[in-house]
Amino acid sequence: MPKQNHNSSDSIAPRLRLGLQNDNSPGFTLIELTVVAAISAILATIVLFNFQSLRTQQEVTAASNDLISKLREVQNAVLSGKIINGVEAADAYEIRFTAPATTYTIYYEINLVQTLLETVRLPRNMEVSQLTVSSPDPAVTVRITAPYAPIFIDGASNQNLQIRLNHQKVGRTRTVIIDGISGSVGVQ
Repeated sequence: MPKQNHNSSDSIAPRLRLGLQNDNSPGFTLIELTVVAAISAILATIVLFNFQSLRTQQEVTAASNDLISKLREVQNAVLSGKIINGVEAADAYEIRFTAPATTYTIYYEINLVQTLLETVRLPRNMEVSQLTVSSPDPAVTVRITAPYAPIFIDGASNQNLQIRLNHQKVGRTRTVIIDGISGSVGVQ
């Protein structure tokens, strides 16, 4: 058998070179692993961005749905003659909005005496950014009176109110519309 002259550095050198794979060794090269790691990082970034966008959209939708629910709750209280504090039904309810604000207030009225029923705080990062009747207005009062629940916006019937809800961090908006003519409450 012929004597082979092996230099120890010759047999190790092919395995240590970056990007070269020794045909006898199973596995991946450093370049292949780097490419896979880079692609994984890019995909993770895309997924994270889409998740944050979806979360923001859900926060805005939840805030508008909560507002609509509260307005309908007040309408139902008027129509059903809901008893307040075990005494009697309210003659009217007022919902007072200001912009910009993270809260709005609900008052009830019995015998011309108004009493605070509730201060409603919007979800985190949400605000009422704009109120529009015929033009932008910094403060608007919605009054719903018994027994048939007509809606008066700033003292006038037959008007519509647009309440723009804004996500403070991202700027995503959704507009809730109160129709003073039909009494409907919805989203634009």
